[in-house]
Amino acid sequence: MSSDIKRLASKTNKSILFIFISFYIYAIIRYHFGKELFEWYHYPFVLNKAFAWTGGTLLVLTLLPNSILNHYSFSKKWLGNTGYSFSMIHIPLNFLLLSPNLFPKFYKVSFW
Repeated sequence: MSSDIKRLASKTNKSILFIFISFYIYAIIRYHFGKELFEWYHYPFVLNKAFAWTGGTLLVLTLLPNSILNHYSFSKKWLGNTGYSFSMIHIPLNFLLLSPNLFPKFYKVSFW
């Protein structure tokens, strides 16, 4: 019984890692190559995008019916807790990244 749980957890962890790496590669292509953000302070910004999209995706996956999740050996609790964890990494990192270099519109004297 214990080996079955470990096997399922390993499969789930690999799937979540695959989702995170996929979003990180997408963010790298979009922001570093598409928008040409190559300064050193843009790297955490791009990583934060991967945390946000992974957390959101995992939380949305919890809305799927149990029959679909059981077919892929996922549990709603595991996906929800992991999605929440990614979101809890994203939120403080977002506040740490607020700076005039990344968000100059927030630091203007006038918005008009």
